[in-house]
Amino acid sequence: MNLHPHIEEKTYIWTDDCPSYNKLIAALESGSKVVSSYKDYDRVNHLNNVYSFHSLIERWYNKMGGVASKYVNRYAALFNIKFQVGRMDPTEALLLGKSRSTAL
Repeated sequence: MNLHPHIEEKTYIWTDDCPSYNKLIAALESGSKVVSSYKDYDRVNHLNNVYSFHSLIERWYNKMGGVASKYVNRYAALFNIKFQVGRMDPTEALLLGKSRSTAL
């Protein structure tokens, strides 16, 4: 499966040291971190962070009653906005909305 068309350039990628990802990482000009054992872990690059984030996404998709694969990209974009805005104070979120609407 060719993942390149489905992943944004400059995306940070965690891998399990499988060499098949190297070509994808180079093509996307992405940063990457191998997390294949405990010795590779640090505060951010940790499999628990990956699993935790994946769990957040799954719970959100389940609230939606499931997601048709046809619309996964749209739901992922909505999740990203919710995740980013949810961490802001309300004033900052309003300013973000105004700056986006003036850019259009």
